[in-house]
Amino acid sequence: MTLPEGAVRAVVFDLDGTLVDSAPDIAAALNEALTARGLGPLSVEQTRGLLGGGAATLVEGALHLTGGPAGLADTVLADYGDAYARTPVAATTVHADAHEALRELREAGVRTAVCTNKRSDLADRVLEGTGLAALFDIVVGIDDAPAAKPDPAHLRTVLDLLGVSARQTLYVGDTRVDALTAERLGVPYRHVAWGSPVPGATTVGGFAEVAEAALTSGLLAEAGRRSPAPPAARGGQRRTGSHTLPPTTLTSYQADPSHRSTDPPHRSTDPPHHPADPPHHPADPPHHPTDPPHHPPTGARTMHPTTDQDRAKWAAGKAAIDVYVHNGMKLGLGSGTTSHWFVRALGEAVSGGLDVVGVPTSTGTRDLAVQVGVPLTTLAEVDRLDLTVDGADEIDHQGAMIKGGGACLLWERIIADASARMVAVVDDTKLVRTLGAFPLPIEVVPYAWESTRRSVARLLARHGHPDVELPRRTEGGGPVVTDSGNFLLDAPLGAIKDPLALDAELNWIPGVVENGLFTGVADEMVIGSASGEYEIRNVSGAPSARPTVTNRGVAR
Repeated sequence: MTLPEGAVRAVVFDLDGTLVDSAPDIAAALNEALTARGLGPLSVEQTRGLLGGGAATLVEGALHLTGGPAGLADTVLADYGDAYARTPVAATTVHADAHEALRELREAGVRTAVCTNKRSDLADRVLEGTGLAALFDIVVGIDDAPAAKPDPAHLRTVLDLLGVSARQTLYVGDTRVDALTAERLGVPYRHVAWGSPVPGATTVGGFAEVAEAALTSGLLAEAGRRSPAPPAARGGQRRTGSHTLPPTTLTSYQADPSHRSTDPPHRSTDPPHHPADPPHHPADPPHHPTDPPHHPPTGARTMHPTTDQDRAKWAAGKAAIDVYVHNGMKLGLGSGTTSHWFVRALGEAVSGGLDVVGVPTSTGTRDLAVQVGVPLTTLAEVDRLDLTVDGADEIDHQGAMIKGGGACLLWERIIADASARMVAVVDDTKLVRTLGAFPLPIEVVPYAWESTRRSVARLLARHGHPDVELPRRTEGGGPVVTDSGNFLLDAPLGAIKDPLALDAELNWIPGVVENGLFTGVADEMVIGSASGEYEIRNVSGAPSARPTVTNRGVAR
């Protein structure tokens, strides 16, 4: 679809308070950290008033309101971060019509992004948990930018990654921080009506008005009156170990919305780099509304990593193709961010002549495979698979994994068990000594799920995990529903003492369909690093909680 004359080419959104009401979850985590030191608690409304400047600013404001000493800031910040990371989307809801407006923008060929002062891995989890993740091309958090908003360098980073200028962009936010960020960069701004009042800002009553503003004329002229020189796109070759990556670009964007990535990259959690001087961006030639919309060359269907963690994931996925994949193979295609880098690399290999077919482990992976040109089949059409390549939310040194953060664990288990070999691809942050820091997903049938949850809680207590909260995973104000129509419980266990025993017993509970403990499933694991290097470990001798009954050879 061709963008209307005068329409912007990208819409960038703030996250907390703009797209989602995350204040209840943030308040719960903040109060856990405060009350442990005899401070607070703060109400949700008080917490909401502190949002917009990032976690450190949030904690500083909370200590001021509760009379806490400033010297507690670092400790409270660390405790708040731990508490919030456990359940960032338990009570978070999406503001009305966000999904519909984002789909309208993407169908029209407008690129979409998130610019947030939240840490990027947490932003990704919020977007995934609220069903918004597939509707954004990129997510740039505080750890991906040289400075936090309202420093315009944060938003500048987003525009550079999208390859658009300030005058081609609309920014949407809910606080004065957002308004200042847009003003300092010369980006047209719209302020959501449910945000904190900002005098002089153009307010929109809902996301339908955002889409209307983006897709009609006038914004480019508005930008022309206030915008500084737009940035130049970055270029140049980048070496990452043995892999040469092309210039950073979002080549997943094309006029046809079906050729756009459905998996926003997971961002690095490294601390941000603050250069002594702001980056210099030479000016682009000015954009004229009569110019045809910019699209990458036909056939460009993949995107390449822009952060250390994404480079590590790319390295692992690319290595899996180089080491294990050859012509004629039938492949299981995993789900999740690392697996999707594998699928993207596989698409490039297929375009270069590799002859393979794949069976996806989720509808998201299916859509991505179609997008990048990987031929697909089903387990109804093939008797067995040669290899499954899939990721993990955690993996220990023996190859035992926690999976299911993307709500695909049942299909992932079925595909892995139907394969002669399973290779786990992970970045080096996923390798742990003991499983359990990542909440264990447990897939349950909707019927009488509350009763199933009580049975799961009793079993966990017998395994040394008493009084564990088992929230049902939610998004957009309702329960997450898996591709098989089931619910998910998330068990924050901290450390799982006996993964084999727990894996063996959980699925005996009536109503439990599958759990995220994958013990003895991986034959080998590929661990990628940001340098582009990778390590392969053979874990085929690890014990399994349950024997295979399909095509994986001798039961082990």
